[in-house]
Amino acid sequence: MTTIHVEMLGGFSIYEEGSTGTQINVAGRARQIWSLVAYLILHRVKGVSAQELIDVLWPDAERENPVGTLKNNISRARTALEKLGLPDAKELIQCKGGFYYWAPDCVTTLDAEEFEQQAEASGEETDPAEAVEKAKSALALYKGDFLPTLSYGSWTTPLSAWYRTVCIKMCRQAANQLKELGRYEELVQLARRAFEIDPSVEEFSVHLMRSLMETGDPKQALSHYTHVKRLFMDNYGASPSPELELAQNEAVQMLYGQDMTKSELTSFLQEQDLDAGAFYCECSIFREIVQLYARSMKRTGRSCQILVISLERPESAEKQALQIKWLEQVLSQALRGGDPYTKVSTTRMLVLLPGATTENGKLVMDRIMDRLRVNYPRSGLKLNWRIYDLGTLNIQ
Repeated sequence: MTTIHVEMLGGFSIYEEGSTGTQINVAGRARQIWSLVAYLILHRVKGVSAQELIDVLWPDAERENPVGTLKNNISRARTALEKLGLPDAKELIQCKGGFYYWAPDCVTTLDAEEFEQQAEASGEETDPAEAVEKAKSALALYKGDFLPTLSYGSWTTPLSAWYRTVCIKMCRQAANQLKELGRYEELVQLARRAFEIDPSVEEFSVHLMRSLMETGDPKQALSHYTHVKRLFMDNYGASPSPELELAQNEAVQMLYGQDMTKSELTSFLQEQDLDAGAFYCECSIFREIVQLYARSMKRTGRSCQILVISLERPESAEKQALQIKWLEQVLSQALRGGDPYTKVSTTRMLVLLPGATTENGKLVMDRIMDRLRVNYPRSGLKLNWRIYDLGTLNIQ
């Protein structure tokens, strides 16, 4: 019997054994056709009734002739499969007894099913070394989310979440087993891959940093910490967990805990390459800078202003995330190199203006608005802002 291989993790491809799979282009009206094919492949054993296909693929549509529409799409799907160069493509979708079947005369292998089977085998294995090997084999199959080109469908979204959950659970177990076995170089690779799959799981970042330290590379551990810290603030408006902060402290101690040369001191103080624009910093660092300036003002009498800039909430969260990034980019260009700024939420930025008066602060805001109009003339971004004299805030 002919064997057909199907890949749905990280993309979508269908190819005959012995040939090379190419990613199927899912766009426009073709999206509906390939969604139909994918659903049939997943349910190839029991078959799918015409009514189920109509309910799944067009749940909200009111059609005068839904059965006719389905038959037309089945015909188009057969033509699309033929263009892939598959053998007997017209026979890959068959209707028997009122049910549609995928390739009943062929053997079909599906990477998502193989991945789930291997992940389950890894979880049931009692020997840690064997369990790790099975997990590595399963992870090699997980090339990305389930049918990403068909995401946000009523039936694809739950499956995508399920396979990702299976993968994260497996990676957690494998990471702990590699740690117990002392196989830190392999743990570095696994933790990096798991972080790519779901960067929000801080456990993988902690594993990655500590395994990098175990292999003698605390500098890379600190670099990863900086990356994660910025990613969390940009995407979630949150700071890293105490566990991740502890790993960072351990990396700093390992790297700088002994004698420190001048170049090492420079590296420590800078920590990462800084942009040429204004100084972006995390909320905790911004607060410390503000407190230092507040104390300095009491001694020197020098003025200092805080600029609070807020977005007028747009219609969608996606638009809001895009607009706050635009604002951050504009601030990095419009502010002076020594002006610290930070993001305190998904809609609000704070800017410290050392040496500025209230009038100077208004001029800074004018400069920000001018830069915004130049960079993003059609952004539709609307801002609310206020200026506060730092001396009036009674910061201790």
